[in-house]
Amino acid sequence: SMDRPLNVTLVAPYVFDASVQQIFAVLLQGHHLYMVPENTRVDGTGLLEFFSRYCIDVTDGTPTHLRLILNSPEAGTHKLYLQHLIIGGEALPYNITRDFFRNFSAPAAPMTISNVYGPAECCVDSTIFQVSNENIDSLTSILIGKPMPNEQVYIIDPVSPNTPLQPIGVVGELCIGGAGVGRGYLKNPELTEQKFVPNPFRPGERMYRTGDLARWLPDGNIEFWGRTDHQVKI
Repeated sequence: SMDRPLNVTLVAPYVFDASVQQIFAVLLQGHHLYMVPENTRVDGTGLLEFFSRYCIDVTDGTPTHLRLILNSPEAGTHKLYLQHLIIGGEALPYNITRDFFRNFSAPAAPMTISNVYGPAECCVDSTIFQVSNENIDSLTSILIGKPMPNEQVYIIDPVSPNTPLQPIGVVGELCIGGAGVGRGYLKNPELTEQKFVPNPFRPGERMYRTGDLARWLPDGNIEFWGRTDHQVKI
């Protein structure tokens, strides 16, 4: 139960796929949505002032936004009320995450950063890893976490014809199944057939081949390793 509506920003441009969850999830649940102006979005000091002035509780963004805020000359002067940051769009570096907690997390207001991963083809966020003051010092990298509800993640041998699952700790191609998988690419049946393939683990369903490399860790979290279309040293 909540005693008041949350103040939530939309930092992503409204034409960006990630904006949909901010706009509709926030408004349909009766929270307040604050649209960040375009010139503020790329200005660390402007973002700090915006978050502080409107007592923002929850924000979306990318690692670049965290870096902009950290590098602002006013980083130490604004009181932030942020409870939750949903960060995605690119790999989240450990040092930026750690520095953000050191600079902006107050004991009275514990802050969580959710590192989200997923392609537009699977309705964007497919996995989530939550970072807090409790676990930041025990990490050495920021993981992409575990599949979200109604989603499945398979890490397969990218070159094998019958796509066996990779053992824990072995890098392979990350594939996504479940409710978020899209229908395909409009008027592009060749690419659709290549990327949206029958799910061998759930007959009658399809899974999406992301082209990303990852591996399962023994604790059930996923570690991101990069793209298959780049030379990756494994």
